[in-house]
Amino acid sequence: MFKHALGLSILVAVPACLIAQTAVQQPASKQPASTVPATAESGGSDSVSVAEIPEKMLTMELSETKQKIPISPVTSFPLCTSDGNVLLDLLTAKDLSQHTLLLISGDKTQTYLPSAISDLHDVFVLGFYSSGSTVAFLVRGTRQTAPSTAANKSPAGYDWSSYHRYLARFKLDGTFERSVELDTTYEIYHAALFPSGEILSLGYDSLNSSLRLLLFDSSGKMVRTMDLPAARRTVDGGAAYGSTEAAMASASVFGSVSFTPYKESILVWRRDSDDPIVEVRPGGAMREVPLQTPKELEFVDMIPADDRWVAHFRRRGASRDLPYDRTNYTYFELRPQDASIVATLSISPNIPPKLDCETDGNYMSISTDKENNIQFYYSK
Repeated sequence: MFKHALGLSILVAVPACLIAQTAVQQPASKQPASTVPATAESGGSDSVSVAEIPEKMLTMELSETKQKIPISPVTSFPLCTSDGNVLLDLLTAKDLSQHTLLLISGDKTQTYLPSAISDLHDVFVLGFYSSGSTVAFLVRGTRQTAPSTAANKSPAGYDWSSYHRYLARFKLDGTFERSVELDTTYEIYHAALFPSGEILSLGYDSLNSSLRLLLFDSSGKMVRTMDLPAARRTVDGGAAYGSTEAAMASASVFGSVSFTPYKESILVWRRDSDDPIVEVRPGGAMREVPLQTPKELEFVDMIPADDRWVAHFRRRGASRDLPYDRTNYTYFELRPQDASIVATLSISPNIPPKLDCETDGNYMSISTDKENNIQFYYSK
């Protein structure tokens, strides 16, 4: 797990548990640049050097909002929507299973509560996503209405066999619409919405100990499965089936895969890996784009952007537990056609050295003040 130089606490979700970590700002590391020689794994001798890449300076200014928006001390990574709004998952510090989604649009806010999912019982939140006019929770729950008398029942009193994965949809005004069951035997850990209403999910193929991308129509019917780079290897690390080691290895891979919106598509990538970026379009058309990683760096993650790809890299050889700083971490704009690097993004020193999203050429960084009120910095 790595630290994030926000005033926010960071939630990292893995299938078996939820782990919360408070981010702490620390001085920038003074470690020298990496001297690791270029190899095929590190980009090869023909890889571009950071010094050869054009630089784009981002001058960020604090946005003056009309109201103070306090947030939970335990808050997930922000999700930026295509229109520049921000969606946060606020958790109850004493019970990390209790979620509240907060949509921030300028000076307006809207909350979305799992307790409003009226057609399910014993709801457990697995994730969330927003697309167009819809905000959705990926949840596990049951439609069973009466407590069970069977022996094999949950602590809430319902048959374990009645529990399934659902996507619970809300309108932007906070009104609950409906939940749709994701009709599959795969275990599901992530879900994203296309503007078309189709659903992309990450599923676990227990027979082959591997991952699959699953495409569902808007009613929750699975229409196809798709391969992805992480599926070309077993995710249990070769450990014995059913062992603790196998479960931990699988959880690590599940937690490293993320979905990021890009125009009408969804980008699928794996944190801290050399896997290609997978772009999935509505209908399931997909392409793999190998990362063109600078030889001094290694890939960390991506941020949402509506007209470009923006990737985050770390100095090769640096510890993954380092907080974000300007010495060890760098953002780059990439060409969506081939993932080649267009520019290094240099962030003005008046803000934490991290970016959260880009819309219409404008970058945003989110932080908090001393009272834990959210702050937004925008590029000029």
